[in-house]
Amino acid sequence: MNLFSIFLLAVANEMEQVGGETVLVERTASRETGHFNIKLHNSTLLEMAKAVHQTSLCSQEEAHLAIVVALSLKGKLPKVDALLK
Repeated sequence: MNLFSIFLLAVANEMEQVGGETVLVERTASRETGHFNIKLHNSTLLEMAKAVHQTSLCSQEEAHLAIVVALSLKGKLPKVDALLK
């Protein structure tokens, strides 16, 4: 998985900003901390994770995490500011 993560960083470095449709699936507030927990879905990221999972390299959840981390580090995740207001 480490080699795959390095590969994803190289790919993310060459990519444009991720497009697709991003939707807010869940937003809850913690009574104890006051922090918000949010869950977003993006159609492009979902398709990427499914494609990686189909190679049997890792689970879809592991693929999603690796993709999101690489894209986040390179500033390529979709903009979600409007969804969070």
